[in-house]
Amino acid sequence: MLLPIVMSVYGILLLAVSWYLLAHRGRSFLMFNQPSGDLSASMLVTSIAEIICAVAGVIVGFMQLKWIALVVIAISLLFIMLFASGLTRAMGK
Repeated sequence: MLLPIVMSVYGILLLAVSWYLLAHRGRSFLMFNQPSGDLSASMLVTSIAEIICAVAGVIVGFMQLKWIALVVIAISLLFIMLFASGLTRAMGK
């Protein structure tokens, strides 16, 4: 009974992160006045992947599949980690 609620909250958080990334592709983002083309493309890909993970997480949560829910969470965290890694490389340039 708790899994659908937790996965719904996680899905809402992922949607908020992806909305923020989509909204700031052409505007100032963190310490960047104008994100470069590579960073903007990375933000787009990450936000689309997070939207897919959010929808999949909510569906899996309501289906009560715990192991698949953990896999969805791990995949979404992997996408965020890859974005953060690319972001730190962009900050070094």
